[in-house]
Amino acid sequence: MGRRRRIVNKIPSDSESVDGLCDSNDEDEVLDRRVDHVAPSINNLLEDEAHEEEIDNETTTTDLNKSEIWRSTSIPKTDLPFSRSHGPIIPDSASSPKDIFLCLFPESLLDVIVEQTNLFISQKKSKGDLITKDELKIFIAINIHMGYKKLPSYRDYWSNSPQFHDSYISSLMTVNRFGFFLSHLHINDNSKEPAKGDPEYDKLYKLRPLLDTLSETFRECWKPSHHQAIDESMIKFKGRSSMKQYMPAKPTKRGYKVWTRADESGFVCQFQIYTGKTDSPEKQLGARVVRDLTRDLVGHNHQV
Repeated sequence: MGRRRRIVNKIPSDSESVDGLCDSNDEDEVLDRRVDHVAPSINNLLEDEAHEEEIDNETTTTDLNKSEIWRSTSIPKTDLPFSRSHGPIIPDSASSPKDIFLCLFPESLLDVIVEQTNLFISQKKSKGDLITKDELKIFIAINIHMGYKKLPSYRDYWSNSPQFHDSYISSLMTVNRFGFFLSHLHINDNSKEPAKGDPEYDKLYKLRPLLDTLSETFRECWKPSHHQAIDESMIKFKGRSSMKQYMPAKPTKRGYKVWTRADESGFVCQFQIYTGKTDSPEKQLGARVVRDLTRDLVGHNHQV
C-alpha cells in the first residue's frame, strides 16, 4: 500500500493574506487568491486518495482470491452423553402376549377393520355373514400361527391328511370362513378412493389407516436406544403390483421396499413404504427419507 504524500502548501487563515506578506482589506480579492492557491492542493489530495484506493482494491482482490481457495478441514466430533432410558413402553396391566400385541395393534384399529369389512360386504352384497371383532382376532391369530408353521397352501391346515392337518387352527375357524375373510377384509372405503391423477391419489389408500396407526404405535410403545440406523428392507411379494421392486443385492430380491429406522435391538421405530417412481422423479430421495424418519429425534440425544 502506497504512503500518502504530505501536503506542503499551507491553507491561510482568515486573518492573513494569501502570500503571507501583507494584509488586504478587499475581501473579494483575498478570497479569489485563496481559491486559486488552495485548488491545486485539493486536486493533489484527491489524486493521492484515488491512487491509494486503486492500490487497496488491487490488494483486496488478491487477498480475496487467496481466501477463496477450498481447503480440507476436519471438525472434531463431540458426542453428547446419552442419558435417556430405552426399551418397551407398555402399561402395567399388559400381562400376556395378547395384551402386548394389542398395544401395537390397538382395539381402535380392530374397530375400523370390522366397520370397513362389513361395509364392503354390504356394498358387494355377499351372502356371507357380517364379521365380529372376536372373529377378526381369531383370523389374525391364525395368520400369525401360519407364519411360523408354514404349509404350501392355507387349505392344507384343514386337510384330511394327518401330515398337514392342524387341529388347533381347524378348531378355531372353518376353512370356508377363513377364505371369506381373505376375500372380504377391508380397511378403507373403496367408494371414497381418489382416482388416479387426482392430487389426493394414494397408492396405499386401502392400507392407509393401518399404516398410520402402526406408525404411531411403533413410536409410542418403544423408546429407542442410543445407536439407530436407517436402511431399506424388503417385504417379499411376487404378485403383480406397480410398487413391487427388484433389488438383487437383498436377500429378498422382489417385493415392497420399506425405509425403516430401527435401533440396535432390531425394533422398527418408524417406517415408510416406497410406492415407486412418479411422473416427476424426486431429487435427493435418500436425504428426504432420512429427514422424515429422524424428525422425531430432534431435541433428543440420539445417534443415527
